[in-house]
Amino acid sequence: MYSSLKGSIALFRTSRSIVAAFLAAVPVIATSATYYDPIWGPAPPAPPHNMKPLPTEHVIAPLIFPILAKCRLSNDYTANRGGFLHAAIDIKAPKMSPIVAPISGVLGLKTESFWIDGDNGWTVLGTHLNNDDPGTHDKAGGKDVMFAPNLVGGQHVFAGQFIGYVGMSGNATGPHLHFELYAPGRSSTIYRVRNPFWSLKYAQVISKPRAHVSEPKPAKNELLLEGCVRRIEKSSGRLTLLVYAKKDPKGVASQVLGPHYVKLGISSAVLGAVGGWAGLESLHDSESVACYVQPSTKLDGAQILRMSVITPSFEAYRRGSRGFPRFWSNALAGSGVEAQIPWLGLIRWQRPSRSRHTPRHATSLARVVAHGARPSFARTSGPAYRLATVRQ
Repeated sequence: MYSSLKGSIALFRTSRSIVAAFLAAVPVIATSATYYDPIWGPAPPAPPHNMKPLPTEHVIAPLIFPILAKCRLSNDYTANRGGFLHAAIDIKAPKMSPIVAPISGVLGLKTESFWIDGDNGWTVLGTHLNNDDPGTHDKAGGKDVMFAPNLVGGQHVFAGQFIGYVGMSGNATGPHLHFELYAPGRSSTIYRVRNPFWSLKYAQVISKPRAHVSEPKPAKNELLLEGCVRRIEKSSGRLTLLVYAKKDPKGVASQVLGPHYVKLGISSAVLGAVGGWAGLESLHDSESVACYVQPSTKLDGAQILRMSVITPSFEAYRRGSRGFPRFWSNALAGSGVEAQIPWLGLIRWQRPSRSRHTPRHATSLARVVAHGARPSFARTSGPAYRLATVRQ
């Protein structure tokens, strides 16, 4: 059953050239009774939540095994979970085991869960990601121990890219990854759910995440660190960086797991290249910076030689044969509406006329234009994120 929209569309007037809009009303996903927040990215797949028989055909989708650790795979698809049949496979693994993207595609994420609308048409979902501080079961862990720090909903990820960590959040009784698989098609995901057991059994196994470092190879006697700023100490001229990748002078890139924090010194000259302390403070917590330091066995306390803010390619949000992420068209109604998307800045929607190729649940996009303004979001009393400010 579909629930009605909650609230109305919030319009924010800023100037004659900017009309930023986000839903203060949030559509409800069919059969799941879960609010869909456009900040998540594409809408999450909704599995059946009843006792009706699930599809049991054997399929083998091209996947990379999602966990980089010793784990146990049990075929508990269709298991009776007290009022509904389990539409997934539970992969038992130690807490904080790294999770990688099983397929390339458009990423969606919310607390404790991720899903990927694959370039090849398949869709996967994983949940029960870690929400504990390391070594505890306090349920107090934040995003840094749940997901890779540079991820946002709607971006394109590559197969084998680091996504997050195994946990036991929600109603889990032990650390595991709840893994769902959906076949290609335009019908509801209720009818496309498939048993992932055979796809996981024959999935490609990799030993480490596939790192994609966007910055060029560092100069001789330099080491490139990519990460997200987590703390600024103006008095001592230092910052704390959550490092997620590095590249050596030979151009070899590698993923840094952990989470791994380092304190780095920064001079006034280096600060000027990123807009000073104000520029660093204005960064979204998922925006990345590139820091070049001298190679050392101990990076903590190293001095930053040069630094830049990494601007993700707009193409990263357009990859895949399935076109633009559906949520960009779902989130706003009307024609010629503009809104802010994390990292991309101001985006303009133009809605074409419907055709037989347009899914009933989405509106196709005729054109998307990026204007380069940095976004800023603030949590509101409702379940949606509204635009707080626009930083030029």
